[in-house]
Amino acid sequence: MKCSRREFLEGMGILLASLVLSGCKPPTKKDDWSRVRDAWYGLKQLAADAKDMERGQKTRDRLVADHLAALDSLVQAGKVSPTQADDIHVAFQAAAQHVWRANAPITCYVPAPYPQYRIMGASDLAQQADILAEMAARSAIDPATVAQAQASIQRDMAVLLLTEDDEQALIAARPMVTAARSRRWRNCN
Repeated sequence: MKCSRREFLEGMGILLASLVLSGCKPPTKKDDWSRVRDAWYGLKQLAADAKDMERGQKTRDRLVADHLAALDSLVQAGKVSPTQADDIHVAFQAAAQHVWRANAPITCYVPAPYPQYRIMGASDLAQQADILAEMAARSAIDPATVAQAQASIQRDMAVLLLTEDDEQALIAARPMVTAARSRRWRNCN
């Protein structure tokens, strides 16, 4: 697999973050690179702070700003070229984002509002019944298949018309289904 230079640098950033988080440190002496190293070593603190969303974002932003400021001073001193500084910063940003994202209490899913099945479900079922009737009239679908689908739609419509008390009575009349559901979802907390 061939990767671009930027992808390679992002991977290197994540690799270096892994080394820092595992406690691997070269001997440190204070020089022009110390602020750059401090930002990389700060990724361990970022991992701890990321457990609180707001504090983690502030730590990440501070580390990225400190790293960029340190690289700017190295560029001004002529110790690295602007291109090299940009590449180093890309790697650091990728590492900081990776550490923050891996430890923050977030998911990769965007929460969606709970659907209102009763309101929209009946109109959807009515539309499905109309489409099924139209398809059956225009094509050579097996009449037994059409009848089975129509029965299923009618059963779903009947369930939508149940009151809360009727639903509870139906559940009570079928204890096997209720027991199976409770076993299935017991460990999903």
